[in-house]
Amino acid sequence: MTTKVLGIVNNSIALIYLAIALITPLIFTTQTTELYEVPKMFFVYVGTSAIFFLTIIKFLLQKQFQVPKNPVILSFVIFILIQLISTFFSIDKFTSIFGFPTRLNGSLVSQFAYFVLLFSALVNISKTYAQKLLIVLSTAALAVALLGIPGHFDKDPSCLILTGKITSSCWQVGFEPTQRIFSTLGQPNWLASYLVLTIPLTFSFALTFQKKLLIIFFLTSSIIQFWALIFTASRAGILGILTASFVFLILLGKYNLLKFKKVLTVCALTFLSLYLIFGTNLTSRTLEPLTSIQQKEQNQSQSQELSSQPASLPTESAQIRLIVWYGAIDIFKHSPVLGTGPETFAFSYFMFRPAEHNQTTEWDFFYNKAHNEFLNYLATTGVLGFISYIAFLLITFHQLLKDPKKDSPLLDARILNTAAAASVAGYLVTIFFGFSTVATQTTFFLMIAAILIFDKKNPLKIIDLKILKEKYQFPAILFISIIGFFFFSLIIRIILSDIFIKTAQDYKDISPSKSITAYNNAVTVFPVDNSNLLADYANSLAHFSESSERQIDTQTLTQKADEFAKRANALSPNNFLIIQKLTKTYILLASLDSKYQSEALSLGENLTRLAPTYPISFLTLAKVQVVSDQEQEAIKSLETALELKPDYLEAQELYEQLTLR
Repeated sequence: MTTKVLGIVNNSIALIYLAIALITPLIFTTQTTELYEVPKMFFVYVGTSAIFFLTIIKFLLQKQFQVPKNPVILSFVIFILIQLISTFFSIDKFTSIFGFPTRLNGSLVSQFAYFVLLFSALVNISKTYAQKLLIVLSTAALAVALLGIPGHFDKDPSCLILTGKITSSCWQVGFEPTQRIFSTLGQPNWLASYLVLTIPLTFSFALTFQKKLLIIFFLTSSIIQFWALIFTASRAGILGILTASFVFLILLGKYNLLKFKKVLTVCALTFLSLYLIFGTNLTSRTLEPLTSIQQKEQNQSQSQELSSQPASLPTESAQIRLIVWYGAIDIFKHSPVLGTGPETFAFSYFMFRPAEHNQTTEWDFFYNKAHNEFLNYLATTGVLGFISYIAFLLITFHQLLKDPKKDSPLLDARILNTAAAASVAGYLVTIFFGFSTVATQTTFFLMIAAILIFDKKNPLKIIDLKILKEKYQFPAILFISIIGFFFFSLIIRIILSDIFIKTAQDYKDISPSKSITAYNNAVTVFPVDNSNLLADYANSLAHFSESSERQIDTQTLTQKADEFAKRANALSPNNFLIIQKLTKTYILLASLDSKYQSEALSLGENLTRLAPTYPISFLTLAKVQVVSDQEQEAIKSLETALELKPDYLEAQELYEQLTLR
């Protein structure tokens, strides 16, 4: 009986791994607050939770505990421990634990999920399933590419799923697949980063399989994925695939280069042809920094001859990225040891935001990542987090580059090792100019685990559980199952809360009362106090109270708004985005009842402390001061806003209204 149950558990774990590998990159839905990252992360949470508790049950059935002795695991444990300590000192513990609301990847919870994914794979997945896992990763990438490419030709399958029409016009301005595809990943650079991970792996199968049909399939698949990469028009992506190709060819060695010269030549010529035919947009984006410099020089020349400056072009993204990087370095200087806490960049950046950011066309955007994975860890987890992350990567590379065991089965382990190392090298280049996502991190850890298993680089330490007698075995399994179901229910509650939030957002302008009800459901369902949710709920209550015609209802609503706003403020007093929302909430409340003026002023002043170089902070404070009948102070706040950004039209208009009275 035990053997049969053990077989079911093993097969279930293996199938869940294959499902995570295949489905995660493809998931997107309109039912959650964000289309792509949020549902992907939720799916990974559900899958890894099931894997974790099934693994514990397996240990109890076997009466032995298995621990991988691979140094990759140890280095990742150290990395997570430092993340945990950093969270303890975080400027916003909720965000560090659960992640930024529309991202989630990178939070402490997500890191635990990835650890389970890696650890459990090394103790559960057989060499046969490891091969299947690698093939499924490659197949998922092919599906992602095939779903993305038609969008370039104005036939985006995602629009067909979302609207029932096969077009690319269902997306907002700025999200145009005809210019830059993003498939089921949500953003062109994220798609490019993902494809850089999968292309070398897919191509390696064309070199390792013997059957012609399989060789043709995987060669074609790698070409299709590269075609999709071109359509992302991602400069980081093309630099990443060039790096991956260079590493792959170097590590392949002279013998294999000669052995596979025909396949390599055909593939290289096909890749080059695709780039020359379809890479016009990518080439133009690659030349954007040079064009931007020339345009700037031209504008400066024209401004000397004309009385007015010509309309400026959008600021080149590389220039903005450099400004953000400088801000990340300043954050690190302020919190050098443990940083400001995992995933807190969105608010810590406002504290040290370079003033020159105000002169760019994206001056009013907020950045929840440093757009450099390494600087992001340096800023948010300090030198300890940064060093542990680098150590984890170096140890992973070392393990991938070690000579494979002579008896590694089925496929050529050396070529797979080479492909994995090349994939990781190219991936690191892409996240040097961007950041990791759920799909890329999941693929990254699954690929590493599968390679280590396939190449027999995962010796296990066996810890006997002889103390567990037969009569206690079933109760122990039952106890773990109950805990597992309870833990699973918490994840379901988080998912349901997010769905309620999306419902509330959808009804906000259509039916405020239904929106309020949905927010109330979201607050009730979420397992703990969620400062982002509480702030949104308070703001909605304030808006609803403003439009209420009955005084009794208005008083009740304002009191509830005040209650939830104070709870949000208590949880996240250093979260600029939440304080900004709460300040706007109290502006509404103060306009209804003067007793809320002091709270509004306190939050407004805190806003300028949290973002001292952000013009909107001072404009918001000025609005609070106007509501509080402090017009002279409001004028001073507006003067500061205009010093930071002289062409700030909204601040200019309010300043003129106040000074001309």
